[in-house]
Amino acid sequence: MRHPFADRRVIAFQQALSATGEISTMDTVMTPVATQDLAVLKQFRVIFKSIRKHFHAIENAVGVSGAQLWALAVIVDKPGLRVTELARLMSVHQSTASNLLDQLVEAGLVIRTRGSGDNRTVLLTPTQAGIERVRNSPAPVRGLLPDALDKLAPETLESLHRCLGELLGKMEALEKADTLWIANTPASAGLTESVHAG
Repeated sequence: MRHPFADRRVIAFQQALSATGEISTMDTVMTPVATQDLAVLKQFRVIFKSIRKHFHAIENAVGVSGAQLWALAVIVDKPGLRVTELARLMSVHQSTASNLLDQLVEAGLVIRTRGSGDNRTVLLTPTQAGIERVRNSPAPVRGLLPDALDKLAPETLESLHRCLGELLGKMEALEKADTLWIANTPASAGLTESVHAG
């Protein structure tokens, strides 16, 4: 069932009906589905707040960001790995891993070396300072969310993956619908014309 909060135009329509007495405002706001939606939304907010708090504490304690510490910990655990392997182990794009690596090299925590068999291969090795930085960092060095996910049962992870995939699909569909709606509104069309004219 499509939730009444899924589209602001639906909300406006329901508010108009409530003004005429066709439906009550309470019906549009306090449905059981709505309260459950808010409970889930609150869980997301708690997760994001906990992540930000942990990363902030990490940066204050060890002088690098949470993402940098995670990358450094991976390199300390697997010295000699390549950038592509670092990106895969962190589940990030290779360009993101490269940016993190640049920062770690600049801080003197990681060094790049060329492979003995192929000079085109760049291997990543932690410095002694990098090893000590990870050793003296508060756990979990990967961050709260990756560590918590790692502790979930396989069936729970599978269920979570499926549910989040469904949520992302809904969000993508709403984003496409909003983009199409905005593109077809007279106001946005006029704005586009004025921008081109200018």
